Amino acid sequence: MEEQQQRRTAWERQLLIRDKNRPTVRDYIPRIFTDFYEMHGDRNFGDDGAIIGGIGRLDGIPVTVLAQVKGRNLRENKASNFAMPHPEGYRKAKLQARFSSSVLPLRWPMTVTGWPWNSATPPRMAASSLH
Repeated sequence: MEEQQQRRTAWERQLLIRDKNRPTVRDYIPRIFTDFYEMHGDRNFGDDGAIIGGIGRLDGIPVTVLAQVKGRNLRENKASNFAMPHPEGYRKAKLQARFSSSVLPLRWPMTVTGWPWNSATPPRMAASSLH
């Protein structure tokens, strides 16, 4: 398999990365963790579809799982805001990280971060910076 990856051209690797049928975090979590329970919201402003977080078991050990979500099609991408977390997504991750001593952040290649538009300011950014 390693030889096959080395023989691919840069363009072939780009096509593989951008394939719409590639597995996403929602495909990997059920295969890696047992008893996964997804949690929603930041207990302050709302839920962010770009961040998935919850508690699951990895080899019987309870762990907190945090990951960015990106969809395969337009409907899924809109629900996850094209993998761009809002401030409440960061608060949600910070809050869920308190539930376990073992936190596993899952980060995928080509993830987009941040929310630079004006709607990120009041009340979201102000509240996020106070906590």
